Amino acid sequence: MTKVDEAIESIQAETAPDPVSRSVSYSQYTLWSTCPHQWKLKYVDGFREESNINLIFGTAVHDTVQHWLKLYYGDSAIQAKAFDMHEMLKERMLVLAKDKLIEKGLTTKEELMEYYLDGCNILDHMRAQVKTWFPHAGYQLIGVEVPLLKELSNNITFKGFIDVVVYHKSAKTLYIYDFKTSGRGWSDYQKKDAAKTDQLLLYKMFYSELFGMPLDSIKIEFIILKRKVSQNPEYVVKHVAGFEPAHGKPSLKKARERFDKFLTETFNVDGTVRLNNLHPTPSDKNCKFCPFNNDATKCQFSVNLKSGRKITKAK
Repeated sequence: MTKVDEAIESIQAETAPDPVSRSVSYSQYTLWSTCPHQWKLKYVDGFREESNINLIFGTAVHDTVQHWLKLYYGDSAIQAKAFDMHEMLKERMLVLAKDKLIEKGLTTKEELMEYYLDGCNILDHMRAQVKTWFPHAGYQLIGVEVPLLKELSNNITFKGFIDVVVYHKSAKTLYIYDFKTSGRGWSDYQKKDAAKTDQLLLYKMFYSELFGMPLDSIKIEFIILKRKVSQNPEYVVKHVAGFEPAHGKPSLKKARERFDKFLTETFNVDGTVRLNNLHPTPSDKNCKFCPFNNDATKCQFSVNLKSGRKITKAK
């Protein structure tokens, strides 16, 4: 048995993660990258923003595709072919939206229907092109929502869940996939945004460290699920697109350095939070979608947004 085979057995034997006293996720890191003060408001002070249709839609699509992939890679080929993805999407959207959106008046029937039909288009494309994204022969599904726990410095544990992990037996290569629902796909700017792409680079490094799998044997890819596509008849734009960020050793090193900066600037050596180091980083871009941008009791820069003045950082 090779080292890679041993690593795969170790991954499959991994159980659900145990509770940890202080854990961080990738979403925490991206929020801190945008604004450390907003991170404090959410993860230290406990303020939570309302859900929205995009979050509900993304969760419902994830759940549907992941369930279908388990059938597809399992011993239930007939069930996978007959599985009604549209129906599951509808049920999940309604269940998730009922308490978080519908009863609070945060969406409408028309908006829900629009998102549902967009989701059906995504699922139809995924089913039709499944072998492009997820070849079957010679491949093994390691799991969906695969738990990832990695002890870090400062008494901190990284806690994440990987959307899909697949193993190619003959090539001895592990594939880590992450689904991203999007309005019209990722622009060139978004593909160069380290706050987005570092996620899979960190997953790759942590998996390698946890299970002893060589970095060269781990491939990563974002699968972007687009609600809307161009209707230009001159070319076909698909609802599903893949994006593989650079993930060689130089890129991995830079991603780790950025993440380590988050740890050292946010936590003391004993894992407690450095409250005096979590300052606002106001800008038109950072504050535009901040859930606290209309509450001066939580952020002094919200008054600038109300008055329409350009946001500048306090000196």
